[in-house]
Amino acid sequence: MHVLKRDGSSEPLDMSKYERQIEWCCQGLSGVDATRLKSKASQPLYDGISTVELNKNLCNAARDLQTVEEPNWTFVAARFVLQDLYKTVNGHFKYQHLDSYLKKAAEEANLNPAMTRHDLFDIDELNNTIDPDRDYKFDYLGLTTLHDRYFLRDRSKRVIEMPQHFMMRVAMGVALAEPNKERRTEAAKNY
Repeated sequence: MHVLKRDGSSEPLDMSKYERQIEWCCQGLSGVDATRLKSKASQPLYDGISTVELNKNLCNAARDLQTVEEPNWTFVAARFVLQDLYKTVNGHFKYQHLDSYLKKAAEEANLNPAMTRHDLFDIDELNNTIDPDRDYKFDYLGLTTLHDRYFLRDRSKRVIEMPQHFMMRVAMGVALAEPNKERRTEAAKNY
């Protein structure tokens, strides 16, 4: 049995990879059990299933497990959304430098070009304040709302923005009103 990857290539289904993904999404959260998610997500697998569909099925299974008594399943579901977002935006699980993101957003999503100017912001300093671990504070509803309504998209409607880049973009936009580069940069860091 093979899975279809995002780039169109195909590879044999590796169940251990699938199980590691589930384990990672449940890691560090109380009241969630990876074994329970594995059994809940026992989806029909077929030759040629896409990795995107596998991820979506796992996300839906985690979301369906959420109850008032077991609220942390929303964070498990959000982690599956994050995995998809990281792969869609960056092709891997790391943030690109803020400068690269801003330039791409200015070119492809009509971001104010002033946001890319190093004479207006210390972009390296702002990049150093970005903490990707903050992404894990989003629950499913919060993250999907940002994704569906607020993240920048390119001309083909593909999301090009990660959560912490979104937060920094908004902070920088507000900070543009500050009179000088140092105050502007500091204001963006503090928003």
